Amino acid sequence: MRVFRGLIASFFLISGYSGVCFGSPTIAGVHNEVQPDATFISVVVDGLNLGERPNIVYYNDFRKELAFTSLSAGGQLAGTTRLRLGNVPMVSVYNSTPGFLAIDDTVDKLTIVEAFLGEAQSKVFLSYSVAIPEGYTAPASTEPKKWYEGSSWKLSWLLESPQAYSQSAEFDLCAPTMVGSNSALMGNSSLFVSVPSGFSYFHAKVSDWWAWDVFNHMQVVFSGDLDDPLRSAGSFSVVNSRIKYINFPHKSDTTAYKGPSPKITQINFPGWVRNTAEDKFQAIYSNIYVSAGDNFLSRVEITDSAEYTKSQYRRVVFPTEWTPTRIKFDIYKSEIKANTDIFMHYFDANGIQVGGAHKVCTHCPMPVTPSSSPAVN
Repeated sequence: MRVFRGLIASFFLISGYSGVCFGSPTIAGVHNEVQPDATFISVVVDGLNLGERPNIVYYNDFRKELAFTSLSAGGQLAGTTRLRLGNVPMVSVYNSTPGFLAIDDTVDKLTIVEAFLGEAQSKVFLSYSVAIPEGYTAPASTEPKKWYEGSSWKLSWLLESPQAYSQSAEFDLCAPTMVGSNSALMGNSSLFVSVPSGFSYFHAKVSDWWAWDVFNHMQVVFSGDLDDPLRSAGSFSVVNSRIKYINFPHKSDTTAYKGPSPKITQINFPGWVRNTAEDKFQAIYSNIYVSAGDNFLSRVEITDSAEYTKSQYRRVVFPTEWTPTRIKFDIYKSEIKANTDIFMHYFDANGIQVGGAHKVCTHCPMPVTPSSSPAVN
């Protein structure tokens, strides 16, 4: 059985890692920049020691695809998208968010986006949003808002090669997978034979974190150890309008099995679906962000709450500029809801939030100065 155990180095997301770094990052302020385009707002973060730009190996928010009915292979801002012949996903908009549909309703056929990361990676931060739209069911389920009793959906599948899921000598990781009976885990496909709660990076009831009819904003952290796969670690978190924020930190595994070295060259969305003629399944994926390497946890996120753990929406932004003193990114006006504020959160190379939350002025008549956007404590 292919499983991994590891010792958690509690640096995931907003955990309490206390590592010391020289030249700690500081945020001086956040302001808008002149932008004639009416569809988005350009936001600038000023500061010191903001580090190097993370190695973003794949990013796609599917907004370039809105002019077309189907997905193209060139809409991503980073990485490479592979579309299988005769298996091209349709583009749609749900709750003002563009994305691709996992099922082609015209022929009731699964469509998969294969995100290629370039060279093999062992440390990956993955963020994506996924929803089952209102009026649809879960895979293989004939009842609304009820999960199938057996294995039904690998929401994303991290693979060493396109055939890794069937090669015991190659690495694969489902992040996460619905394994039936209201259970989900972050682990390897071979765990499906027997799913003890200890044989995965996390194992939880789906009802503890999933929200129906709305987007679930997922984040996966996998820190692979090439020298000793047993020390690899993983964690998973979700933000949605039902539970707000929940995090499943890495837990150690007691098995002595030592699997293949963790190498990831592609991520499939979805990885697999049990699609039956009796169900009415559909899913829409959006805002796929993947970073890798030593700086893979450094990032900027936007949410709808000054208190991160009370957020109902989050997105990791794609930086158009990133220097040690300046980060620039765009917020789409379609993301801005009535009577809802947008906040910027900066995370350093250890994955620790630095400088508190900064409110972004989404309705300013003109660019504001950095001093007018203080940190929100």
